[in-house]
Amino acid sequence: MANLFFTSLVQKEGINCALKCNFNWFKKTFSRKRSAPLWKGLYFCKECNNEFLFSVDADDKSDFMLTISYIPGKNMHHDLVSSSKRFTGKERAAIALEVMAYGTSKVHNKNILFNNECDDPQESNTP
Repeated sequence: MANLFFTSLVQKEGINCALKCNFNWFKKTFSRKRSAPLWKGLYFCKECNNEFLFSVDADDKSDFMLTISYIPGKNMHHDLVSSSKRFTGKERAAIALEVMAYGTSKVHNKNILFNNECDDPQESNTP
């Protein structure tokens, strides 16, 4: 769920990117690298492939500072990208059984039709 946390941080700054993790790592406990950050992660936008470098530095054991660096890419001025819903537990097992029974194409098409039917009444009710 770190993707959602970092996406919300970036979107608070007015950037409409939805982030996905490329890599992240923690500094080892007994590392000799004194200037290395405590944590570092590279995230990229699902839409425009812009990269964001996050790092957590610790001066003392009590003070932590999150740093965000932006690595420019192609197009940063896209619409807000919504993140997809994650299914877990019983809901995920039910969807897996449905996919095994009917196949991926049929389930995908049914979901598209269902979502379009749910969206139409909301749009027709708006003035």
